Amino acid sequence: MASGSGARHIGPLLCWGVVFADIGTSVYYVPGILWGDVGRPAAAFVAITGLCFILLARKYVEITGRYVDGGGVVSAATEAFGPMVGALGGMLITVDYFLTSSISAVSGFEYVSSMTDLGGAKIWLTALAMVLLGVLNVIGLRESAFFSTFMAVAALFATLLTAAGAAWEARPEDWQRILSDLGSVRGLPPLKLLEGFAGAWLAFSGLESMSQLSPALRSPKNVVAARAMILVTLTILATSPILTAFSVALLDTAHTNPDQFIAALGHHAGGHPLQALVVITASALLLFASNTAIIGCYHVFVAVTRERFLPATLARVGQKFGTPHNAIALAVVVPVTIVFATQGSLTLLGHLYAFGLLGAFTLSSLSMDVVAWREKRRGFGFALGLLTTALVGAAWGANLFFKVQSTVFGVTLVGMGMALAFTVRKGWVHGEVNLVPFLTAEGAESAAESHPTMRKILTLQEAQDLLAVYPSGVLVPVRGFRPALLDAAVELARKRADQAVHLLFVDEVPGLFYPPKVGPSAEGIRTMARCSQYVEQKGVAAVPVWRLSHDASASIASAARKLETKVVMVGASERNALWTVLRGSVIRGLLEKLDKSVELVVADTGGKSGGGGAVALPR
Repeated sequence: MASGSGARHIGPLLCWGVVFADIGTSVYYVPGILWGDVGRPAAAFVAITGLCFILLARKYVEITGRYVDGGGVVSAATEAFGPMVGALGGMLITVDYFLTSSISAVSGFEYVSSMTDLGGAKIWLTALAMVLLGVLNVIGLRESAFFSTFMAVAALFATLLTAAGAAWEARPEDWQRILSDLGSVRGLPPLKLLEGFAGAWLAFSGLESMSQLSPALRSPKNVVAARAMILVTLTILATSPILTAFSVALLDTAHTNPDQFIAALGHHAGGHPLQALVVITASALLLFASNTAIIGCYHVFVAVTRERFLPATLARVGQKFGTPHNAIALAVVVPVTIVFATQGSLTLLGHLYAFGLLGAFTLSSLSMDVVAWREKRRGFGFALGLLTTALVGAAWGANLFFKVQSTVFGVTLVGMGMALAFTVRKGWVHGEVNLVPFLTAEGAESAAESHPTMRKILTLQEAQDLLAVYPSGVLVPVRGFRPALLDAAVELARKRADQAVHLLFVDEVPGLFYPPKVGPSAEGIRTMARCSQYVEQKGVAAVPVWRLSHDASASIASAARKLETKVVMVGASERNALWTVLRGSVIRGLLEKLDKSVELVVADTGGKSGGGGAVALPR
């Protein structure tokens, strides 16, 4: 997850929303998969694995706080074992993302089908939905932490209501059956115990998303991550084992589709209204999780490509939308292919999913143990870390042994990825790394300094370097040639005895990335040239500054801070109504994001020249 320049960082609650929206989806398909694997002790295995999940969550809090630029298993494995093992971590998490996207989309339409029989169209609708998500990502769909949290809260409310309704409806003999199911785990043979333990880890998938959020978290990141993880752990443990236990004990499992257990439980607990609520929230959250996996997958592609492990053409951005369309296409085509190859079987998808999931968990945990050993942190925490690695490693080993089909699939995909990584790293497959998009605006702007169109326009860093020569307290964001706005800015600069005015043009880029080696847009070049000439004709120096951003108001606020601006002056009608709906109001964003010491002035741009005055907005 990339954060734009000047973007507001998220706190524990929003972080919980994003992570729970990923992990929480597993409750919709894990009970059915575990029921098929181990039968009535399914809930006991979820509860036992939940205790081990707490230990692993502790490791991921450390990873999130340590690798502030994100990367998760890739960053941890690279520090512990070197870049090639880091690439292996990238391949494992990529397999995880492929299966997350597939299983989430399939499960989403399974829940829709519980109320409206989709028949044979279910697989085709799943594939179509994933393709549409890919198209939206090419155009530049960006996820919102607020929307993730809203969806997570809605789904949590529905599942808690279902659990409460099921508990109310349960008879004494039902409670006896639940206790019997939980205790039946004691009579299982060791190999069956190991198989159930390995399979139950699916209930806690999505943990890697916490570490990928690190760049977007407030500081101190380890504190925010710890608080968010406590919330995640409490909500997961309060829902997954209980709903699994109720599903197995209260439903007629012989005549209920295991892929729709929670919807059926909702109907049992509250009739059609509660079932409808479960289906709506479940399908929406599952499709949202599928999109999250697509974004995470191509994000990993770009990161691994920048480290020269994949051909640069994979991460090349398109000129129209500025998004890595090749990477997005691969992040969609592979999961769609998997859906058709498995015929949408959630049980098979779950078994395949476990390979990358447990592999990434094991490598992350082991990497942090190695880092702790090198740093001579060998107390109780280190011993706890070793225990965590042993438990997760045992689960992965069991999955490799019991799920042969999953092992063959995972080893094949990871092997192909590592072979490609090795050949690219050795230089046998050529590609220009400067074709790879950037994760930050500053990186893309710096790379564009040598672009021919930048001869008369400055990057933010260059403008900072010239502050001693052209000091100015006035910053004017421009989107077009507005003489009235420029007149007002020149008049203000003279009153302040400033020698110059900073003119800022922001090219807004959709998606998560910033294009490489790309200078200002044609509109930006024309606007800056006309505005600079007009200001200088008035006897004041113009310093034209260009920026890239996902969010214009955040970029302007960041520039104002770095240029030591005292006044930001904007036009009263810079955007039309449609643009405001799609991108938001710049003035509203500036009121929120500008430092309190900076004055925000709105100039009347109704006239062609002279203007109608300027008004400072209260802050």
